Amino acid sequence: MPRLLITILLCIFSLPAAAQNFPSRAIKIIVPFAPGASSDATARALAHDLQGRLGQSVVVENMGGGGGVTGVQSMARSAPDGHTLAIGAAGGMVITPLMPGAPPNWDPTKDVLPVARIVDVPMVLVAHPTVGPKSLADAIAKAKASPDGLTYGSTGANSGMHLSVEFLSFATGAKLVHVPYRGSAPAVTDAVAGQVPFVAVDLTSALPLLEGGKVTGLAMITAKRVSFAPSVPSLGELGYKGFESSPFLGLFAPPGTPAAIVKTINTHVREIVASEDFKKRMHTVALEPSYLDETAFAKFLDDDRARWRGVLKAIGKSQ
Repeated sequence: MPRLLITILLCIFSLPAAAQNFPSRAIKIIVPFAPGASSDATARALAHDLQGRLGQSVVVENMGGGGGVTGVQSMARSAPDGHTLAIGAAGGMVITPLMPGAPPNWDPTKDVLPVARIVDVPMVLVAHPTVGPKSLADAIAKAKASPDGLTYGSTGANSGMHLSVEFLSFATGAKLVHVPYRGSAPAVTDAVAGQVPFVAVDLTSALPLLEGGKVTGLAMITAKRVSFAPSVPSLGELGYKGFESSPFLGLFAPPGTPAAIVKTINTHVREIVASEDFKKRMHTVALEPSYLDETAFAKFLDDDRARWRGVLKAIGKSQ
């Protein structure tokens, strides 16, 4: 019998055994961002609970770079046995691959396997309470009235927040002039200081300032209101449908990971995300638990890519 055929047969027959023995050693969850971000907090909470359920150590490794792509690519090259996973976010998994200059040899529709969606990361438009616009309608009116338009900041060029506002600008005819920042913290700091009229940032960074009256909430970049900030209307509620961003954090595995292992991990994730303890920990960082199983998550990703493809084409930023 040819050696290649023997190797293939051994691999095929070893898959059920690998699934039955999972996990057989420590599990690693790669976070493709620096420590301290919402993805890091989510991964560490998940790792803590998975460790108790699986009876093996679950460690978190931060591997930033590439806008959230580098760490996921590293995971994708690992053995497909469930022992190396990664947190993926909307930027790296949906938006970046559709942009001009996307990382070479990166196709998340083929290079990774969705395991479960874990949380949503609500995004918000906030303004300085006196020098900034009083509402989203006010911001659009001011942008249309001024030849120079109205300046706004975001967490960075081509982020979901930036592109949602660019689409809003395109659709309404309002001249909204983008100032990119290196993350939410410096953007919201300049909004508080009155250096920029309004900014698009994650709710985690803005919530303490909203609650303290340091900034005014113009709109959540969501389809509906968020429980953490009930006084801030959503874009959908204000009549701006189709502009909302859908930032998420999900768990991914290397392609070829046996379905039985994916199902085992997914079952534990579902129970963890549904637990009151996990919800409380996510609420402290303004994240919304939003579990989807592997099938529903894969469909969500396909739908989100289709939506963003249309948005990017409309504003002239597609490949």
